[in-house]
Amino acid sequence: AGGLAMPHLETRADLLPTPRVAMGGIALEVFETDTRRLRPGMLYVGLNTNHGDGRQFLAQAWAAGAVAALLEGSEEGIYTEQGHAVWQSPQARALLGRSLRRWHHWDEGQAPVIIGVTGTNGKSSVTRLIAELAPQPAMIIGTLGYGHVDALISHANTTPDPVPLWQTLATLREQGAKVIAMEVSSHALALERVAAVPFATAVFTNLSRDHLDFHGDMARYGAAKVRLFQTPGLQLAVVNSDDTFAGQIAAAMAPEVRQLRFGVKSGDYQAVEWHPGASGTLLDLHTPTGPRRLRSPLIGNSNVQNLLAALATAEGMGWPVSDVAIAGLDLPEGRYQRLAPVPGKAQVMIDYAHTPD
Repeated sequence: AGGLAMPHLETRADLLPTPRVAMGGIALEVFETDTRRLRPGMLYVGLNTNHGDGRQFLAQAWAAGAVAALLEGSEEGIYTEQGHAVWQSPQARALLGRSLRRWHHWDEGQAPVIIGVTGTNGKSSVTRLIAELAPQPAMIIGTLGYGHVDALISHANTTPDPVPLWQTLATLREQGAKVIAMEVSSHALALERVAAVPFATAVFTNLSRDHLDFHGDMARYGAAKVRLFQTPGLQLAVVNSDDTFAGQIAAAMAPEVRQLRFGVKSGDYQAVEWHPGASGTLLDLHTPTGPRRLRSPLIGNSNVQNLLAALATAEGMGWPVSDVAIAGLDLPEGRYQRLAPVPGKAQVMIDYAHTPD
């Protein structure tokens, strides 16, 4: 705050090449993308959506007390409107992410390890399993909410918008989280909601038809998933080698990212054989440290894959996973959820899914 006065500009044609100088003297309270949440002293960040561009909400932003605005636009420039500075940039989403990371002092002191999980199916189950195998306290952000796995607080989206996302990350850090396992949707990747989030590990579960109303085709849907694995500073990638899309992910990653693969056909963590039962699954695995036999309380073929993903992630991060830890695993509500049996009645199971497979 302080130091530089905002130059007086009359028209959008009067563009300045240095937004840092032009806006350097404006004191801001915080950033906000939703005019309904704007308060006096905030910077309004107007992002383009299917319903229009951020500029259409400028009048509401000024009425709510915004002191300046950053708009997503095709060209770089700065101008004034109703006496307020407006910075237009094609990089608005990336700038917002970087600004929120700095605003919340994420790189100062001890920050939780963040693990991102993407894929059509299995994100909720895998994030929970990772959190259960991770050093505690470990928390999650995803479809079912955020927080401790057994005390989730609900929210609107699988991956929240940038402002509430960074508020959630900061809250979990304040609550002492050492690890945050986070579902990362294709929408969030395409819309850069997770811009500047420092993922240490990225996990790919699978790719099948979904969200084509948003992405248009499978190529663009897959390309959105790949973006998670191009996160700057990513250390580890855990990828389902049974999925045909795994090769495209591997080809897009930086060479310094360590890779672990899992699957039932091949992989560093491979289920060579498994035997399903009424109360769980017995698995014979090939792992980087040799053969291993596990007794998992999870049932269903998809949970063989989910367990492999979580196990590869945990051990890839250097966290020892005991047989006792595996035996204590549980799934989220509505994911292969077995209701308490009633004598003489059928066993009832709930499994939520909204994709063709």
